[in-house]
Amino acid sequence: MLALQRPMPQQESESSRKRAKKPRNAPARQRRRLEKTTETTKKPSDISGPVLQKKKEDMPAIDCGGRQLGVVRPIFEIDIMVQPPTAAQPGAKLYPPLTARLRVRDPRTLEEIPGRGLLSGIWALASAVDQNGLTSPHVILMRGMQVDSAHPFSDDSIARSATRDSGVPTGCALSSYFTFPDLFFCERGDFKIRIMLMRMESDAMWGGCVMVQHASSRVIHVGDGSQSGEITIEEKDVIQFLEERATLSGT
Repeated sequence: MLALQRPMPQQESESSRKRAKKPRNAPARQRRRLEKTTETTKKPSDISGPVLQKKKEDMPAIDCGGRQLGVVRPIFEIDIMVQPPTAAQPGAKLYPPLTARLRVRDPRTLEEIPGRGLLSGIWALASAVDQNGLTSPHVILMRGMQVDSAHPFSDDSIARSATRDSGVPTGCALSSYFTFPDLFFCERGDFKIRIMLMRMESDAMWGGCVMVQHASSRVIHVGDGSQSGEITIEEKDVIQFLEERATLSGT
């Protein structure tokens, strides 16, 4: 039997040095393997390329209320059609009744459009203010039904060609109105009635409503004198229209 030759001490030291040299390149190889593994396992959110940037640009901007920014809404305008009397007594209902007109305009062309299908969530609030437009939070200046929803002047069948024969006041075929037939003042003084156009907000975060626009009546002197005030022909047409609709029944 031949005896196994043991490596010489010099050979053993050389082989051990070779084995010791090999691990020096191991970290580089491990880094390359790790980079390959990371590239194959990246999430879509970690990739920043032209495709993902394009998707981000296409996403609509959202404000803190959860609403999309840049959404064009129709323009709502409100003006006083029938002015209240210039003089009134405390506790007496105002006649003629304050009536406001609501117009809806296309935001691009600014032309008036039929607003019949856009009245959901639209309403008006009447409040008494002094001549400077200030309110008195600790004093009740006015009572009565101070809230009204929007009422279209005409239905769809005559919305495009309304005349006096149709009963719709001239120029109101596409418009709507708010009327307040039972308002009366509780205090003496000089006041105005402010009509605030309100829109309900349906987003879950904010809720409530926002004021879109407002209009104010002429000054009303509330004292011991009788009610007085000139009524124009246009106002008479509106009053007649409202009376025919039984809006002013009982006044």
